[in-house]
Formats: sequence, structure tokens, C-alpha cells
Amino acid sequence: MTEETEFPRVDPRRTGERYRQLYTTVRTETAGHPLSNGVMRRDMESGVTEHYDFGASVITEEHVFVPGEGGEGDGWLIGTALDLEQQVSLLSVFRAGALAEGPVGQARLPYPVPLGFHGNWKGA
Repeated sequence: MTEETEFPRVDPRRTGERYRQLYTTVRTETAGHPLSNGVMRRDMESGVTEHYDFGASVITEEHVFVPGEGGEGDGWLIGTALDLEQQVSLLSVFRAGALAEGPVGQARLPYPVPLGFHGNWKGA
């Protein structure tokens, strides 16, 4: 996996403080374009990373961390991706501590959402 990353996010409960888990987009070796096609988690203490690769024809945008009830790293990543081949957008939900397992939920929108449609998600 390459180390080309963008759009870093942390658990918002750690904003302005020392954090251990960092979430970013990532461009993997399978990318068929010069942009990100995956999401990655890096443990800032150990340097260990894990990622999910959406495939060669997908462009990912930043996935926002939504906290769970536990400590740092307990929660979900929610974000969009554009499938260039299918011409649809994906809305994916991952368990933040298990990105490599893939999305726990995913919606396929019947149309592409323009890139740059960044967002923040807030629980009730």
C-alpha cells in the first residue's frame, strides 16, 4: 500500500488533545487513477495501519469519525465514495477499529454525488 493520504480526521472528543488514532483517505496500489481509493486508520503510537480498498474505479472522500460510547477509537467512520465505473455514489459505514473488515453498511445512490460534497455527521 502506498502512503499517499489526505483529509485526516480524529475522534472529535480528542480535538486539540493528544490522540492515538488517525483516519485518512489513502491511495492504494490498485487505484486506476491518481486519487484516493480507500480509507485508512493509523495508530500514532505503534505506527500500525489498517485500510479498506474500495477498488480501482472508486474515488474516496474523507470519512468522518462518529464516536461510540467507549473511549478513543470506539465508533464508526461514515463517508462517501464515487464509483467511476458504475456512475453511482456510495455511502459507507465502517467500525472504526476494523476497517479491513469492510463496511458494516453501505447505500448505493442511483446517481453520482459531486466530489467535494464534504460533510460532518452529528448524532442525536
